[in-house]
Amino acid sequence: MQEMSINNVVKILLDKLQIPYTNIECPDSITLTENWANQAVPAEQRVRVVLMRDNTISVMAMIPASYQLNLEKLKSLLKRKPMRFLDVKEHKKFINYFIKNPRQLHLKMGVQLIIDEALTNQDYVYFESPISGQIIKIDAGNLESLAADALLGSTFSDHRIPAESTTNTESVKQFDLKERINNIKQLPAMPEVATRLLELRNNPEATVEQLAEIIILDPAISAQVIRYANSPFFGQQGKVNSLSDAIFRVLGYESVMHLALGIAMGKVFHLPSGGPVGQTRIWQNATYSAALCQNMAAKIKGRFDIKPAVAYLSALLHNIGFMIVGQLFKQEFQWLNKVIKAEYESPITLVEQRLLGVNHTEVAAMLMKHWDMPTEVIAVAQQHHNDNYEGQHSEYVKLMQIADRLLKNHNMSDAASEEIPPELYEYFGLSEEQLYESLDEILQGKDDLDAMTMAMIA
Repeated sequence: MQEMSINNVVKILLDKLQIPYTNIECPDSITLTENWANQAVPAEQRVRVVLMRDNTISVMAMIPASYQLNLEKLKSLLKRKPMRFLDVKEHKKFINYFIKNPRQLHLKMGVQLIIDEALTNQDYVYFESPISGQIIKIDAGNLESLAADALLGSTFSDHRIPAESTTNTESVKQFDLKERINNIKQLPAMPEVATRLLELRNNPEATVEQLAEIIILDPAISAQVIRYANSPFFGQQGKVNSLSDAIFRVLGYESVMHLALGIAMGKVFHLPSGGPVGQTRIWQNATYSAALCQNMAAKIKGRFDIKPAVAYLSALLHNIGFMIVGQLFKQEFQWLNKVIKAEYESPITLVEQRLLGVNHTEVAAMLMKHWDMPTEVIAVAQQHHNDNYEGQHSEYVKLMQIADRLLKNHNMSDAASEEIPPELYEYFGLSEEQLYESLDEILQGKDDLDAMTMAMIA
């Protein structure tokens, strides 16, 4: 079932209040992607809806998609105590309430609708539609009809905010990191253990004994490998107590190689733990999606030569771009985390591009190439948000996209949607039932995967 969003609320209100609107279909000349509306409609005419609240009321703020919300201006306008963005649970509760009780917004109901002047200056504005491939066009003069006491005609957003540093922790800033990243003289060095593992991976005469000798030097990696081997989704009879058992009895040389490599590389980065792209969420997504990709890869037969161990490593490191930004640009990362939380429904790559001038997939590709990582890992890190990618190693990219959508329903991914297009799993000769079977098998190992996540952020 499609997850209800603020777009459903807007459409239901338009229908309930009989406000005229037009459904605009994606033009044939434009490829249908998560951001096709960017190419079809000027950003200043597209409405972005942000939900906030203080101790007493909720605020639904509407601003142009190309603008940044200015919290200082908003607080001054509303004369309210410091406001905060709704968290994910509050966001869903707000939406579900209005979907079940469709009525005109009203301050007496505890909701204030406020519309930025920049929108009211337009002839027409556009909302994202809950129907894929459509956007909703309405007369800008009808916006105030959505609420009985809408506030409009005031400015509480900025078209472009200077990138210079500020100590004001409640205003939203815009940064452009692309040039700064390109000018970095020295990216983080690959850990010694990872370097040795990569050298061993590229040696056709490498032995299991050599692999064990490298891993055993790092007790934390050894413990993670053993824990993973004991996960119930491997169906292993008897407890695995040693690294040797994990390699020979359960995982095998390739799986242990890539598991250890991913863990070693991840230990380079340390981020704040909270927020949608904080360390806890990033490693939770990495750990679960890696196990899920490995499981699905093992079920794929026929023309694809997908190696489950490589699928595991690619998924484990696919969001490493967030870690790089957090490590090298701490202040910018703090703001990115905050804005992503506020704009819960916006595609994450679009938020990054607007705020930073670059997104985590570009940053990840830069580091992966610098570290001379396997080309499969680079492709997944760089292309996992690109639904149209058909280049080298596209099979690993598509597998990652399926995993991200499956985990979206469990609040463990930054995918734009949890819907999986049939052509995506049919590409591998898999059924939808097989996908959810893989997900169920992985969730049976929740305790072990959660423990691995916590070990990664320790």
